[in-house]
Amino acid sequence: KVESYQDQHYLKNQARQKLMEASKDHLAEQPEALRTGQQQMSKLKRRYSEVQSEQDKYVRASRLPDSSWVTRLVPGILLQVRRGSTPLLPTRTFDLMPFVGYRFNTRWSVGLGGIYRLGFNDKYRRVRQPPVYGGRIYGESVLYKGFLVHLAYERLLINLPATDGSDQLHRTEYGTGLVGVGKQYRITKKVQGNVLLFHHVDFQSPTPHVARWGIRMGFFWRTRSDDTAD
Repeated sequence: KVESYQDQHYLKNQARQKLMEASKDHLAEQPEALRTGQQQMSKLKRRYSEVQSEQDKYVRASRLPDSSWVTRLVPGILLQVRRGSTPLLPTRTFDLMPFVGYRFNTRWSVGLGGIYRLGFNDKYRRVRQPPVYGGRIYGESVLYKGFLVHLAYERLLINLPATDGSDQLHRTEYGTGLVGVGKQYRITKKVQGNVLLFHHVDFQSPTPHVARWGIRMGFFWRTRSDDTAD
């Protein structure tokens, strides 16, 4: 017995056995506490069974509830009013920009859209002018509670009157990059809105834009994933 008490491995096994017996006796005296602890452990296991790291939490939070590509499409429209004059903008203008976006997840999306410009005089009456239209491509990332970063490239086709006095129109193309920040907000159950403050990266001269900075308002179809923006 003296030799066994000098064996460290034997002493550890004995201590472990005594501890297990004491624990079983204590738990047997507390059945309600044992049952409550088992229920809590079961809930935590179901909730965090797939979360192994902070990266897993990020992926899980940004995952769309439905993987169907149709539910990832986001149709909408952007609106912008410009007030000012440039060599290519003799009147006030109103831009309509319909688009269709595609969501990779709740945070990242890309899209394609068009641009059509209407001209008005100082009394807000429609004026006839050569057509101005174009296209745009964009990428967007929602950072936190609806606040987002917006990157885009736009190209406008402007039909200007010929300088020789003829009725022929001279088509000119203008391209520009945009960098902006914005905020999404909920309008109705099915409609989402956003406000975008942007800056023209490459500002050409002459330019079809009034200023380097601008504000746009948008409306788009709301999906279940947009609940994260509320």
